Amino acid sequence: TYIVKLTATRSPFCSAVATKTIEVNAPTASFTYSPTDGCAPLNVNFQITTNHKLNYEWDFRDGTTLKTDNNNTTHSYNFPGQHIPLLLIKDSSGCIIPILGSTPINLYNTRVGFTADKQLLCDSGSIQFTDTSFSGSPVKSYLWKFGDGATATVKNPIHFYNIPGLYTVSLFITTVYGCM
Repeated sequence: TYIVKLTATRSPFCSAVATKTIEVNAPTASFTYSPTDGCAPLNVNFQITTNHKLNYEWDFRDGTTLKTDNNNTTHSYNFPGQHIPLLLIKDSSGCIIPILGSTPINLYNTRVGFTADKQLLCDSGSIQFTDTSFSGSPVKSYLWKFGDGATATVKNPIHFYNIPGLYTVSLFITTVYGCM
Protein backbone atom coordinates (compact mmCIF):
# COMPACT_ATOMS: atom_id res chain seq x y z
CA THR A 1 0.00 0.00 0.00
CA TYR A 2 1.30 3.43 -0.96
CA ILE A 3 0.12 6.92 -0.03
CA VAL A 4 0.59 9.45 -2.81
CA LYS A 5 0.60 13.11 -1.86
CA LEU A 6 0.28 16.03 -4.28
CA THR A 7 0.93 19.54 -3.08
CA ALA A 8 0.09 22.44 -5.39
CA THR A 9 1.58 25.78 -4.34
CA ARG A 10 0.64 29.04 -5.99
CA SER A 11 2.17 31.38 -3.46
CA PRO A 12 3.54 31.04 0.04
CA PHE A 13 0.02 31.61 1.35
CA CYS A 14 -1.93 29.58 -1.17
CA SER A 15 -1.49 25.82 -1.47
CA ALA A 16 -3.63 22.73 -1.74
CA VAL A 17 -2.86 19.14 -0.78
CA ALA A 18 -4.45 15.99 -2.13
CA THR A 19 -3.64 12.46 -0.92
CA LYS A 20 -4.63 9.15 -2.36
CA THR A 21 -4.01 5.63 -1.12
CA ILE A 22 -2.92 3.21 -3.82
CA GLU A 23 -2.82 -0.52 -3.24
CA VAL A 24 -0.68 -2.64 -5.52
CA ASN A 25 -1.67 -6.28 -5.59
CA ALA A 26 0.38 -8.82 -7.43
CA PRO A 27 -0.29 -12.53 -7.55
CA THR A 28 2.03 -14.69 -5.50
CA ALA A 29 2.84 -18.35 -5.92
CA SER A 30 5.63 -20.84 -5.46
CA PHE A 31 6.21 -24.29 -6.86
CA THR A 32 8.02 -27.50 -6.02
CA TYR A 33 8.99 -30.44 -8.18
CA SER A 34 10.51 -33.89 -7.94
CA PRO A 35 12.47 -35.91 -8.78
CA THR A 36 15.35 -33.66 -9.83
CA ASP A 37 17.81 -36.37 -10.96
CA GLY A 38 17.35 -39.38 -13.18
CA CYS A 39 17.48 -41.02 -16.56
CA ALA A 40 15.49 -40.16 -19.65
CA PRO A 41 12.59 -40.40 -19.83
CA LEU A 42 12.14 -38.77 -16.40
CA ASN A 43 8.61 -37.93 -15.24
CA VAL A 44 8.74 -34.87 -12.97
CA ASN A 45 5.75 -33.87 -10.82
CA PHE A 46 5.15 -30.13 -10.36
CA GLN A 47 2.97 -28.60 -7.65
CA ILE A 48 2.04 -24.92 -7.36
CA THR A 49 1.12 -23.32 -4.03
CA THR A 50 -0.93 -20.10 -4.13
CA ASN A 51 -3.89 -18.39 -2.46
CA HIS A 52 -5.11 -16.87 -5.72
CA LYS A 53 -7.03 -18.17 -8.72
CA LEU A 54 -4.42 -17.93 -11.45
CA ASN A 55 -3.57 -19.14 -14.92
CA TYR A 56 -0.17 -20.69 -15.48
CA GLU A 57 2.23 -21.11 -18.34
CA TRP A 58 5.06 -23.58 -17.85
CA ASP A 59 8.30 -23.42 -19.78
CA PHE A 60 9.97 -26.72 -18.97
CA ARG A 61 13.18 -25.47 -20.62
CA ASP A 62 13.40 -28.42 -23.00
CA GLY A 63 11.43 -26.79 -25.82
CA THR A 64 8.06 -27.67 -24.29
CA THR A 65 5.50 -25.23 -22.86
CA LEU A 66 2.10 -25.80 -21.26
CA LYS A 67 -0.76 -23.39 -20.49
CA THR A 68 -3.06 -24.53 -17.70
CA ASP A 69 -5.09 -23.44 -14.69
CA ASN A 70 -4.31 -26.65 -12.81
CA ASN A 71 -1.97 -26.40 -9.78
CA ASN A 72 -0.50 -29.85 -10.44
CA THR A 73 1.09 -31.21 -13.59
CA THR A 74 3.59 -33.83 -14.71
CA HIS A 75 6.15 -33.40 -17.46
CA SER A 76 8.31 -36.05 -19.09
CA TYR A 77 11.90 -34.97 -19.82
CA ASN A 78 13.35 -37.01 -22.68
CA PHE A 79 16.76 -35.52 -23.42
CA PRO A 80 19.89 -35.55 -21.24
CA GLY A 81 21.03 -32.26 -19.80
CA GLN A 82 20.21 -29.77 -17.11
CA HIS A 83 16.82 -28.02 -17.10
CA ILE A 84 15.59 -25.24 -14.77
CA PRO A 85 11.81 -24.85 -15.22
CA LEU A 86 10.10 -21.45 -15.48
CA LEU A 87 6.54 -20.73 -14.36
CA LEU A 88 4.62 -17.66 -15.52
CA ILE A 89 1.66 -16.86 -13.29
CA LYS A 90 -1.13 -14.62 -14.60
CA ASP A 91 -4.04 -13.15 -12.65
CA SER A 92 -7.43 -11.99 -13.97
CA SER A 93 -6.21 -8.39 -14.44
CA GLY A 94 -3.42 -9.57 -16.76
CA CYS A 95 -0.56 -9.19 -14.29
CA ILE A 96 2.22 -11.70 -15.22
CA ILE A 97 4.94 -12.76 -12.78
CA PRO A 98 7.81 -15.12 -13.77
CA ILE A 99 9.07 -17.64 -11.20
CA LEU A 100 12.25 -19.59 -11.93
CA GLY A 101 12.75 -23.07 -10.48
CA SER A 102 15.16 -23.31 -7.56
CA THR A 103 16.92 -26.56 -8.46
CA PRO A 104 18.10 -27.91 -11.81
CA ILE A 105 16.53 -31.08 -13.16
CA ASN A 106 19.44 -33.30 -14.24
CA LEU A 107 18.94 -35.99 -16.87
CA TYR A 108 21.80 -38.39 -17.37
CA ASN A 109 22.83 -40.12 -20.55
CA THR A 110 24.19 -43.65 -20.70
CA ARG A 111 25.79 -45.31 -23.73
CA VAL A 112 27.00 -48.89 -23.39
CA GLY A 113 30.06 -50.12 -25.25
CA PHE A 114 32.93 -52.56 -24.94
CA THR A 115 35.93 -53.97 -26.78
CA ALA A 116 37.45 -57.46 -26.88
CA ASP A 117 41.16 -58.17 -27.24
CA LYS A 118 40.41 -61.04 -29.67
CA GLN A 119 37.65 -61.67 -32.19
CA LEU A 120 38.73 -65.19 -33.16
CA LEU A 121 39.95 -68.21 -31.17
CA CYS A 122 41.15 -71.62 -32.33
CA ASP A 123 39.08 -74.26 -30.49
CA SER A 124 39.19 -72.50 -27.07
CA GLY A 125 40.79 -69.63 -25.21
CA SER A 126 40.41 -66.53 -23.08
CA ILE A 127 39.18 -63.13 -24.18
CA GLN A 128 39.69 -59.90 -22.23
CA PHE A 129 36.61 -57.64 -22.43
CA THR A 130 37.00 -53.94 -21.65
CA ASP A 131 34.08 -51.67 -20.79
CA THR A 132 34.07 -48.47 -22.90
CA SER A 133 30.63 -47.27 -21.76
CA PHE A 134 29.84 -43.62 -21.21
CA SER A 135 27.55 -42.53 -18.41
CA GLY A 136 26.65 -39.12 -17.04
CA SER A 137 26.17 -40.71 -13.61
CA PRO A 138 28.23 -43.31 -11.73
CA VAL A 139 27.82 -46.94 -12.76
CA LYS A 140 26.40 -49.10 -9.96
CA SER A 141 26.51 -52.53 -11.59
CA TYR A 142 27.68 -54.48 -14.62
CA LEU A 143 26.18 -57.61 -16.13
CA TRP A 144 28.05 -59.39 -18.91
CA LYS A 145 26.41 -62.22 -20.85
CA PHE A 146 28.98 -64.15 -22.86
CA GLY A 147 26.59 -66.05 -25.15
CA ASP A 148 27.53 -69.47 -23.74
CA GLY A 149 25.39 -69.29 -20.60
CA ALA A 150 28.13 -67.74 -18.47
CA THR A 151 27.88 -64.26 -16.92
CA ALA A 152 30.10 -61.84 -15.00
CA THR A 153 29.46 -58.74 -12.88
CA VAL A 154 32.88 -57.05 -12.96
CA LYS A 155 33.80 -54.03 -15.09
CA ASN A 156 36.47 -55.67 -17.30
CA PRO A 157 36.17 -59.48 -17.23
CA ILE A 158 38.24 -62.20 -18.81
CA HIS A 159 36.14 -65.08 -20.12
CA PHE A 160 37.28 -68.54 -21.20
CA TYR A 161 35.45 -70.16 -24.14
CA ASN A 162 36.02 -73.93 -24.18
CA ILE A 163 33.73 -74.99 -27.05
CA PRO A 164 34.05 -73.70 -30.63
CA GLY A 165 31.09 -71.63 -31.81
CA LEU A 166 29.73 -68.20 -32.59
CA TYR A 167 28.88 -66.26 -29.44
CA THR A 168 27.00 -62.97 -29.01
CA VAL A 169 28.31 -61.00 -26.03
CA SER A 170 26.12 -58.44 -24.25
CA LEU A 171 26.90 -55.83 -21.59
CA PHE A 172 24.24 -54.27 -19.37
CA ILE A 173 25.09 -51.46 -16.97
CA THR A 174 22.95 -49.81 -14.32
CA THR A 175 23.78 -46.38 -12.90
CA VAL A 176 23.05 -45.03 -9.44
CA TYR A 177 19.95 -43.32 -10.94
CA GLY A 178 18.70 -46.54 -12.49
CA CYS A 179 19.78 -45.75 -16.07
CA MET A 180 20.32 -48.87 -18.16
